[in-house]
Amino acid sequence: MNSIANMAFLDWSENATISATAPATYWPRMSETVGPDRRRRQVFWHALPLGWEQLDYATFLERRRSLVAQVVHDGFRAIGGAPVSREITVQDRIAAGESTTSEFKSTARWNVRAGRQDPKMEHVVVKTVCAFLNGEAVRS
Repeated sequence: MNSIANMAFLDWSENATISATAPATYWPRMSETVGPDRRRRQVFWHALPLGWEQLDYATFLERRRSLVAQVVHDGFRAIGGAPVSREITVQDRIAAGESTTSEFKSTARWNVRAGRQDPKMEHVVVKTVCAFLNGEAVRS
């Protein structure tokens, strides 16, 4: 029933400072204090799903459970001397779904309804890319 969900590179004082603050608020600020390699290792070894900081708690726990199993498996592999490398794949990104940092498009140039190339579709994609570039950067 219970799941440990607050496993990250936090000391007692940092955890007290965060308190009940949403991860989408504290994660970008906290992740700035560590280098990208350490942050990548932390995200992997603490089984944080892609886009975890934007998930509601129940979804976070559901997605995290399979990652915890993978971390345990990889931990035993590491103990045995086997190499462990977990890169985020396209399948991981698709499984994570759309968020404030990810959006799926069915086409970039083809109008599915009209059955032909449509410059307006390209314009929509460019507007979406610009919106993400102008948005608040969230590090993963």
